[in-house]
Amino acid sequence: EEIMAYDERPPVLATIALVDGTILVEELPVTPDLNAGKVAEICAQFLELEDKRVDTFGIFVYDLGLSGEDDLVADLPTADLPRTPQPLKDDDYLGDQVVQWSRKKRLFKFVFKQKICVPPFSPSDDPMMSRLVYLQAEHEAMVVGLLGFEDEATVAELAATSLVVALSDEF
Repeated sequence: EEIMAYDERPPVLATIALVDGTILVEELPVTPDLNAGKVAEICAQFLELEDKRVDTFGIFVYDLGLSGEDDLVADLPTADLPRTPQPLKDDDYLGDQVVQWSRKKRLFKFVFKQKICVPPFSPSDDPMMSRLVYLQAEHEAMVVGLLGFEDEATVAELAATSLVVALSDEF
C-alpha cells in the first residue's frame, strides 16, 4: 500500500506555519501515504501539546493568490470574493493539495490551527495549547477582522492585551 501510494500522489516537503506566521516546521518530508491527520499529530508532537483537546487541531490550506499570469478562476463570478482557509480532513493528503493548487496556478500555505472549538472552552493547563488558542482568536478577531468593534476603547484594550501577551517576557 505504501509503495502504491507513490503512483497516486507525489511526496512533498511541507512547510507548516502557525496562524501568526511563525514557521512550525520547514520542509517536513511527507510521504504519499502520510495523511493530514498524521501530519497534524506530528505538528502536535513538535509543539509538545499535552492537552486532551489536541485532536481539535488540524492542517488548513490558505490561498495566497496567483502564482503566475494565468488565474483559472479569474473569470468566475466568485473571483473577487475573499478566500477562506480550507481545513483538510484527516484522511486528505498534502501531496494531493500540492497538485491541486499547482494546477490552479495559485500560491498556498499549510497552517496548523484549531479546526473545532467545542464550547464551553475551559482554560488549559498546557501553556502551548493556551498560546495556540490565543493566537488563533487574535488572528481571527483582530487581524482578519471577523469581529467588528464600534467602541474605540475596546479596540485599544484588545491591542494592549495583545502586546502584553506577545511581549510578556520583555514587557
